[in-house]
Amino acid sequence: MDKEEDLVKALLYGYSSIGFDLKEQVDLSVDDLSAAEIDERYEKLPELFRSALTASYLQSEFDAEGFKLRYEEDELKRIILGYGQALMHSQYIYETYLKGSPWPLDYEADFSKVSLSPAAHYLLAKEWERNSVKVCCVTLDAARFAADPDELEAHCRIAAFFGYRLGLLHADTALADPRKVRALLKEKVHFKLTSLIFKAVLKTMEEKEPALSEKICRALSDGSEKTVAELSPSAIKEHEKILGAQSEMKAALKNFAAQNKEACAAMLGELTGSFVKKL
Repeated sequence: MDKEEDLVKALLYGYSSIGFDLKEQVDLSVDDLSAAEIDERYEKLPELFRSALTASYLQSEFDAEGFKLRYEEDELKRIILGYGQALMHSQYIYETYLKGSPWPLDYEADFSKVSLSPAAHYLLAKEWERNSVKVCCVTLDAARFAADPDELEAHCRIAAFFGYRLGLLHADTALADPRKVRALLKEKVHFKLTSLIFKAVLKTMEEKEPALSEKICRALSDGSEKTVAELSPSAIKEHEKILGAQSEMKAALKNFAAQNKEACAAMLGELTGSFVKKL
């Protein structure tokens, strides 16, 4: 969820797990600003706050379960300007709605829709810890790290260091070695098999209607010939967006799934079992 009114409803219904999407509180424009523009914005922040950040993050090297990082001044400024609002809002949500709950609550900070860097992740986690904000899970999109396993490992080490779970969307298609991820996170992981239903439908179609499957795979691969197994994690992740412009193909996919429910369900079970074996 990303609205306070939805959170209140969830609490009234007695939910014990609250996931809050913080994308709207992240300033993505910061990445495109020049160093001079960053300095100008940063200087507008309270001097005491800036001094505290300098003392906390520019004087030391940090080590999170073997992942070491040192902040450069420009990098620190960009993280604060980009994620400062998300940090304050996540703290506000916790202190206003979750801290005094009469039952245990699992608080998930969802950054799956933005490219959270390890340096930004560490700073957020450090500030949550400093302010006694009990975040139980940080959720990211594993598809963003399909081509950079080292960055994913850094996120795993940070989560393990601060003792919360890492939630990983598209784990079923984007993770080459989920067993290693599980070990790095000391079992504190939520593998979200986000793409598995779509992949199960497409795999079933590959067996029953190969011509249609080939046509859809071609559309998902910019015209190149690929099997379902050869599709990239990003293609599977963005399938709704890609096929959305091709209504006939989208309709054919939907009709196939409706007419082959049992076969698709069996394939889903098979793919789920295959993922579990990797653990």
